[in-house]
Amino acid sequence: MAFSLLDHLQNSRQTEIQALVPAIDADGQRELLAIMLGQLIVLDRSNSQALYQAIAAQKHNILWQGLDDQAISQLAATTALPVSEFKSVLDQLYGYASDEIHSLDLTANLEQAGVSELIQGQTEYLAGAAPDQVWHVLNLTELQGQTATTETAVDLNASIASLNKLMMDASQMNTQTPDHAHHTDSAVAHDPDLHHDQHDPSYGHASIELPSQRPAPRFFLVLEPLIALLILIALWEIYNNLTGY
Repeated sequence: MAFSLLDHLQNSRQTEIQALVPAIDADGQRELLAIMLGQLIVLDRSNSQALYQAIAAQKHNILWQGLDDQAISQLAATTALPVSEFKSVLDQLYGYASDEIHSLDLTANLEQAGVSELIQGQTEYLAGAAPDQVWHVLNLTELQGQTATTETAVDLNASIASLNKLMMDASQMNTQTPDHAHHTDSAVAHDPDLHHDQHDPSYGHASIELPSQRPAPRFFLVLEPLIALLILIALWEIYNNLTGY
């Protein structure tokens, strides 16, 4: 899923984070967000249902599960904060993240599977956002030794055009899908050959049932335009800030 909670939170919550840790620069703030998101990934891997329920209920006491005092001290040592302040700051950052995830869940009807996919997808964006010591403590070994990816300049006009096309395509697919199902049912009702199996000797015998499949199309059709819009809003704010100097 192409959506970075790290970038989104740093842009959309910039004022709140700056007020929360005024003595820490943007890189340090990004590391704190990365530590919090890394712990969300770990929690989701160990018990995605419990994490989803905590986010849905807006309960923040789940963040530190699985981390003892030594691990928390090691994580705090990579930042400029003492342990007590480090925990307080991460609790607040988790609050921001859970608010955003909960809003996305309500808007796009992600449900547990969608929220889990969103959280697990964050490993793609955490490379180089925190020291290897952080990933070692959290046991996210796939992030160790990686460096931050270089971001290319964004063309706002092209992004807006892509968003419009994406939303139009999603709208067309949403309107076409019910019609397609109706035509299929009508074809079955009017074609006598399609009722042939009812007179077959094997009709009524046990059949092989395929495992149920997750309704991915609805998830992506609803979520992708929303994510694209959120990204564009953040990019527009950055663009205005840059041109204001």
